Amino acid sequence: EGPIAHFFPDKTEGCRPLNVQFIDSSINATSYSWAFNDDGGSSFISNPTHLFNRAGTWETVLDITQIADSAVCVDRYGPVTFTIHDLPKADFSIDTSWGCKKVDVNFTNLSSNGASKFVWNFGDNSTDTIATSPFMHVYLEGQFNVKLNVETPFGCKDSIIQNKVIT
Repeated sequence: EGPIAHFFPDKTEGCRPLNVQFIDSSINATSYSWAFNDDGGSSFISNPTHLFNRAGTWETVLDITQIADSAVCVDRYGPVTFTIHDLPKADFSIDTSWGCKKVDVNFTNLSSNGASKFVWNFGDNSTDTIATSPFMHVYLEGQFNVKLNVETPFGCKDSIIQNKVIT
């Protein structure tokens, strides 16, 4: 009986970098040739892992060979499509980092790359999920680490922390 190529990836979609484990389920294979098609990625083992580093849609194929007596038989499985999502970029600016005892600080959300969910931690025991920009937060005197966590609809995440002093 000739070779039959087949495999199962542990995932086909995710955020970059996406590490995928390939589980071979081929029959009668004596050699393997994987083509990940993301800028030249390949492997020649039966159960490789592959790291997709770039966002985009990539197709993977598996070619197997069976050598029996003097006959060489080949079979192909795929393509199987992988969707790799880009990471968002968390960023923000403020219009002031100084004041007198009680200060109104305007925040501008500068996040990009598909960020759609925002969680602010203002460093003064207050948080918010405000998405509109600009917006104002009132501080009392002190030093504050402001953290912004962002997330895309695909679950890709990023965060940024800025230290601000209010005197």
